[in-house]
Amino acid sequence: MGTKYKNDKAGLTNEVQQNQGIKSSLDSVDTAKKKVGNPVNNGGVAISSDDIHLEKQWLAVRDEYVANFPELEAMEQEIKTENIATLIERIAQTRKQSTQEIKDEIRSWKLSGNS
Repeated sequence: MGTKYKNDKAGLTNEVQQNQGIKSSLDSVDTAKKKVGNPVNNGGVAISSDDIHLEKQWLAVRDEYVANFPELEAMEQEIKTENIATLIERIAQTRKQSTQEIKDEIRSWKLSGNS
């Protein structure tokens, strides 16, 4: 029994090239023609430009804000990981205030080092 090689008449033949580049010209044409369906709603929340400003302000004042409200110390891990909307709701519940009051407070917070 001998080893059969691909070039032997009795061996396997394969006329299709198997090692194609990552991005072949056929792939780009096919991809351009495909229609994309509706994206999956994975629970993301639409964010307004006002929320972006609020989040930037929160990141700037977070440490000083938490230092001024000892009741928030139990939320230390959540304060660093939760999204801004959920975080403001939790702070409002903890401090027994409305979310709008907390938002306004964060927006108007002045850092003590920035007099």
